[in-house]
Amino acid sequence: MPWLAALYLDASMTIRAFAMLARILYERGLAQTRFGTLAYSAASIDDAVAWCLVAIVLASVKNS
Repeated sequence: MPWLAALYLDASMTIRAFAMLARILYERGLAQTRFGTLAYSAASIDDAVAWCLVAIVLASVKNS
């Protein structure tokens, strides 16, 4: 079961990273650039995957 705790921690840190990335890009003035758009897109996909991972981990813990 320690691997489930590690997976949960990893997914929750990834979700928080999206908000931090958005703030950094905004403050540096990169939000409207090509790089900023690419970073937002990649981070949003990563965020969606992380939320799915959190759901899977929580379902696995409940079934164990």
